[in-house]
Amino acid sequence: MKEPYFQWLHQSKVYLNLAKFKSDTLVVCGFLLGAHPRHLRRDDAEKEFATRLELPADFPFQLSSRTISVPVDNNKDSKRYSFPAVAVETSARQAKSLRETFFAQPKPELAKVKFPCTGPYQFVPTLQSKEWPVIKIVQLAKVLVKICQDLKPIFLQNLQDIRNAISADGHTLMRGFLGMTRRVDDKLLPLIHSVHNTNRPHVKAVLVTAENFEAAVDQFGTIYQDLLGGVPQEFQNNVFVDDLEAGLTSGHRDTIHSCNSSLHASKFLHLYNPQDAEVDPDDNPQKRFRPTFISYAAAASATSTITVATPSSSIVSQPITQTTSAPASLTDEDLDKLYERLKHHVNIEDGVTTGITTDDMERMVAVSNSQILQVREEMRTSVVELSAQIATVSESVKRQNVCVVGVQKMLESSSADIKNIVNEKVTDLTAQINNL
Repeated sequence: MKEPYFQWLHQSKVYLNLAKFKSDTLVVCGFLLGAHPRHLRRDDAEKEFATRLELPADFPFQLSSRTISVPVDNNKDSKRYSFPAVAVETSARQAKSLRETFFAQPKPELAKVKFPCTGPYQFVPTLQSKEWPVIKIVQLAKVLVKICQDLKPIFLQNLQDIRNAISADGHTLMRGFLGMTRRVDDKLLPLIHSVHNTNRPHVKAVLVTAENFEAAVDQFGTIYQDLLGGVPQEFQNNVFVDDLEAGLTSGHRDTIHSCNSSLHASKFLHLYNPQDAEVDPDDNPQKRFRPTFISYAAAASATSTITVATPSSSIVSQPITQTTSAPASLTDEDLDKLYERLKHHVNIEDGVTTGITTDDMERMVAVSNSQILQVREEMRTSVVELSAQIATVSESVKRQNVCVVGVQKMLESSSADIKNIVNEKVTDLTAQINNL
């Protein structure tokens, strides 16, 4: 009812009597295991399913986010298990053929490579059979509920459609997000569960598990710089919205000022030592600084590796050539040493100024990033030109090789002719000697 068409009918006071329409019986064929009913963009999923399943344009098929129920056993009077899901619906006449079409699809691990929006989700029928008994369907329904309850949303703003291409080979923004991984016990596991467009054009919803939530927030805290450095210049209009900075929509991540303010508050806990405190404060609180993560730049490249540190001190890894980890907290003494070593790079003079304001820092970093991107583009152009020159030289060398081989073949032919002539002369002289 939120669609513009129905809103126009309501405003125009046009009412429809559903009993007057000829319609088919709508049935639920099954549900998508792993698809979150509140966040999956159904119109995007339906378009991809139409291509993936090769459905005719007039095929009666739709996805709906609703509560469905399945029996818990084979008894006629058995209770039913109700749960929210993304239901696959069609007319009763087409239900069998649609189920078989879904059954014929490859397993999610293979399907998600080509179809990132719908490929990761396993189709589960609601109609029992020998291979799909009631108990199996109920267990998978409970698995879906557990998956959805464990997912937490992270919202990103000022980003274009996640289906936009960000490289010449058709690599999309969605594939970049889904390519993020983390290392757990020497195994690479996905960092995020899924990413979706929302009703707001420039806001995206990223679903992550509770275990990965903190690591994901840390990575998305630097998403703008990672995208700026990881996406080629000619494709950045497909990613960013005008000159707005992409990033988290809420304060998921603590700023430097937030960390230092928390440090000041911790001192009051040590000073007054509240008797009813449940957790003892840290005995040696230190200032905290924003860690730097290389995140999305890795996912945007198929041959790169990225690492981030998780709260459990495990290493989150993904393809990219750069690796970083969260730096340890700096003491005042360490900060003073770094200051003395690095101040000459930014023309800091003792007695004139003591540092750089946040606004000046952001401006200088932006200028530096622009220069780095310019140098990177010049290097790329130089490499292309050098490759073209090498290709030209290679063709010239090939022609010279043809000349050398031709001369060799000519010498070989000439040697054979000389040998034949000498043999003929020797034969004639031998015959003349024998006649004497």
